[in-house]
Amino acid sequence: MASVVSTNAANSRFQDRTVFITGAAHGMGRAHALAFAREGARLVLCDACRQYSSVPYPLAQPAELASLVSEIEQMGRPVLAAQVDVTELAAMQALSRARCAFRRCSAGAAAKSFVSHRRRDSRAWRI
Repeated sequence: MASVVSTNAANSRFQDRTVFITGAAHGMGRAHALAFAREGARLVLCDACRQYSSVPYPLAQPAELASLVSEIEQMGRPVLAAQVDVTELAAMQALSRARCAFRRCSAGAAAKSFVSHRRRDSRAWRI
């Protein structure tokens, strides 16, 4: 099934709005990024692009993030992308500061979640 895409820039739902997407390199994150780009959004993308020992299935690779950036740039949309792990607060804060070049963030999509088979102390998730 094809997605519904605005073809008229005047009717683009996210024209000149900034969208921040985590887990952007592949899967749902990639699909979200491409959909928002087609709708005129400026994009700030991140993905850890690494494998975690506790995750038994393949995660994104750096080449996938680079390929996505190239595809979005070919659409003529501004994009800022970084290989950042969302669990690293300082790295996410730096990416958030970098996105200021696009003005305020209008929307966000947390597209990356995975099942870890390790127990984690709940204090590790506190900010």
